[in-house]
Amino acid sequence: MTIGQRIAQKRKEQGLSQEALGNQLGVSRQSIYKWESDAALPEIDKLIALSRLFSVSVGWLLGVEEPPPETAEAGADSELTEQQLNMVEEIVGRYLASQPKPLSPRRRLVLKITAAAAAVCLVWGLYTLSSQLDQLSSRYAALQNSVNNITSSVYSQVDSLSGRVEELLEAQNSLLTDSGVEITGADLRTQDDAPLGTVRFSAYAVPKTYVEGMTAEFLLDNGTGGVIAVPAEFLSSGQTFRADAISCALTDDITLSVAFRSPDGTRQTQPLEYYDYLLTASLPNLNLERFLERWEVAADSFVPQEFYVRLEELSSKYQSTVGGIFPPTSIQEVQVGLFRNQTLVAWAEPCSEVPDFLAEDAEPGARFYRLPPEAVPVGPEDTFSLSALVTDTQGRRMMYTGEDFTVDTQQRMTAWSAPLVSPWTDPAQWTF
Repeated sequence: MTIGQRIAQKRKEQGLSQEALGNQLGVSRQSIYKWESDAALPEIDKLIALSRLFSVSVGWLLGVEEPPPETAEAGADSELTEQQLNMVEEIVGRYLASQPKPLSPRRRLVLKITAAAAAVCLVWGLYTLSSQLDQLSSRYAALQNSVNNITSSVYSQVDSLSGRVEELLEAQNSLLTDSGVEITGADLRTQDDAPLGTVRFSAYAVPKTYVEGMTAEFLLDNGTGGVIAVPAEFLSSGQTFRADAISCALTDDITLSVAFRSPDGTRQTQPLEYYDYLLTASLPNLNLERFLERWEVAADSFVPQEFYVRLEELSSKYQSTVGGIFPPTSIQEVQVGLFRNQTLVAWAEPCSEVPDFLAEDAEPGARFYRLPPEAVPVGPEDTFSLSALVTDTQGRRMMYTGEDFTVDTQQRMTAWSAPLVSPWTDPAQWTF
């Protein structure tokens, strides 16, 4: 089992959605999705927070140790059990049988008193043992808590030391004495070379060692396969290189660097800033949730008799990370459908009236859709998803995906999982 699968397992055991878990940890739902799909690893402090939240060890989350076996609750009854009474009677019986002659009434009384005393001693011994076990359990819990605190402290110190070492190495190897990058604006309208809009930057850089005649250019890489080079203006007053018109197509993977060229032709490059989730921050934030009431699975197909989908538009979680530079956008048109291997099976029908069992989930602004109750063929390798084709108010089109699921026609059951694709994708990757 991977780290992501362990996190997903414990999250579902506690009845938490990815968004709810992210709120408790102070991270985005996309971060939880990346962890559970093993596209990224949680940082040390988040692993520790997860271990406390799920009441498991960090080692178990990392897959390097198994969970300790569950121990029975310590404690013992103050009275003898039937088995213990049988043991006492058997001991007394064997003693009486070993005597060479019948016992006198007084001897029998002594033996009864002895047996009763032995029973009392046994009960007291069990009670004492139970108390000692309780004390040991409490001490173990306290010791485990101390170990966890020490572990957390060590991790914090290691992280702090690692951060300082990285800062020192970066400062030592840096080509710069000062630099800065600022997002100055964005255009979210669809363009031929930028279907999801563009973003603009301004940047400056001061070289640590300036040579007369040195030039510079800013390099922009948005992960689409090409690098944009923008010549920098030299400001002699502060030996600063600057550019105010740096733009590229909007993506979730943008890196800005500066390249210095000396008069002798020597070229040196220094990374300045990395931006992720800029594109996601500009898109409507949607949530797709399934409601399965009645479902029939046959030998080679299934029929969604009562299968509903709720679509809810949420406020963006990422606007604050980019200073609110994006124009506001929301859903303009939407179609919800069932897809097999990213190929349309059937569009869902908007609900004019919300079913009674969904009334409590009918949040203001939520939209409900129902899949048509028609047989859907199922193959052994088929993966299904509930997805929405969305056009926003800027004219941009994208696909949003809910949970993926597979159908086992032999066992007559379904299995649900996190999407195999990112929460939104290019419609060109889908077949309608």
